[in-house]
Amino acid sequence: MKNKILQKLHSENGVILPIVLLSIAVIAATIFFVIIPGYQEHLRNARIQADTQSVATARDVASVTYLQDGGGDLVTYYYDERSHKCLPRSQIGDIEPYGRCSEKDNRNGVTGAKGVPNFGGDCGAQLLAITIADGDIINIRWTGKKYTVLDYDLMTIRERNALDSEALDEIEKDRQRIKAQEEARGENAG
Repeated sequence: MKNKILQKLHSENGVILPIVLLSIAVIAATIFFVIIPGYQEHLRNARIQADTQSVATARDVASVTYLQDGGGDLVTYYYDERSHKCLPRSQIGDIEPYGRCSEKDNRNGVTGAKGVPNFGGDCGAQLLAITIADGDIINIRWTGKKYTVLDYDLMTIRERNALDSEALDEIEKDRQRIKAQEEARGENAG
């Protein structure tokens, strides 16, 4: 059997098999090393572009909403991408989160907003919070439906000072949750 295969490979007709196998290997290598990474980069860029467009639209809608509402000292709106409206915190439950790109993709706020558009997994997509003070947008950040330590870190001092006790309680609960996770990791590692 082995001799027949070797004879076939060495005959004129047997040269075709290695050429075909080599061609298939080159095509497979091209797919794995060029096409797939290129497509993944295309998808990554599309997610960044979609989030960038959401931020730009949210900025415009928040400015118009602020003027229609009569302005104010300090106002934070939450952008609903489906309805293209900016809503108050009391209506945040009606908003379907829409952030697409990852923390790595939004490094240095390339989408135009601070934070993480999409954590993936259980936390998943986030939505936009736009804060306006005295007619100027002072902060745009990605946020979830509940306040977290990350939200607090991304807020301006003025926003932090405006938080009510309920918001501060949510942030403290998140801080305790993080502490418990870190302690559990420490126990598992040791």
